[in-house]
Amino acid sequence: MALDIRSLRVLVACDDAGTITDAAIAVGLSQAAASRTIAALERELGAQLLVRRPRGVELTTLGTAVVAQARKVLSELEAVRTLADGHTTPLRVGYAWAAFGEHTDELRRRWGVTHPARRLELMNVNSRTAGLAENLVDVAVLRVEVDDRFETASIGSERRFAAVPSGDPLARRRTLTLDDLVGHVVVGNPEWSTTTAALWPEGAVTMRRIWGTEEWLDEIATGGAVGTTAEATVARHPRRGVTYRPLTGAPRIPVSLAWRRGEAGPEVEALVELARELYGPDDADGRSSSH
Repeated sequence: MALDIRSLRVLVACDDAGTITDAAIAVGLSQAAASRTIAALERELGAQLLVRRPRGVELTTLGTAVVAQARKVLSELEAVRTLADGHTTPLRVGYAWAAFGEHTDELRRRWGVTHPARRLELMNVNSRTAGLAENLVDVAVLRVEVDDRFETASIGSERRFAAVPSGDPLARRRTLTLDDLVGHVVVGNPEWSTTTAALWPEGAVTMRRIWGTEEWLDEIATGGAVGTTAEATVARHPRRGVTYRPLTGAPRIPVSLAWRRGEAGPEVEALVELARELYGPDDADGRSSSH
């Protein structure tokens, strides 16, 4: 039967990696074996799950729904295995782009020292709530507002950067402004990224939707577009062919942690305090809020 754990892992890896080749590497298969696995799964379900593009793959509407369910299944399987090993389940932290940026590694190191019994697991989930609404994570790092199903706590803010092709004249400048990007094609995803047309006057730029970090970087590196992003991306996603430059005069991007209403516990509170400490007192506003 094609609908098994391996096929679900391959499908989720395709969503995370953006290409079948990279997904195959992630799950330890050959590219051909990964392709056969997806094809068999599509035959089993009687519908297409992935759209093959020259630069990678995209989920169909059904594929998106199947991946969301697959993540739940795999998460529950991991929880069962963890319990069987005699350990507590990890604290799952979702993010849609770059986690805690330059603070990510230090945060994980400090957490491991102060909470050795509760491993921190970072999960990249490309949705507005970074996996909270889908019940895939316990806490999410957010740079966009969410609805009142969730509680949030500000942990800091980040500078906004432009991402431009390294061969573009804009890359030779030390800083840029939003006005410098007028007339360009700007890539982003308005559902969960910080880049929307509202940053410019109406009609000043042409927006092009992308579905993940790798596709975003590909579009910029090949000279087809420019982008704007949070400071965290600069630290976590350096890329040959892409040059990042600070955007002067652009609004800073607020960063918060969010969780499902009523589900905050001592460990969530500890994570908030640790993240605030790393971002620094000048950025964090020290307030919890609901959106």
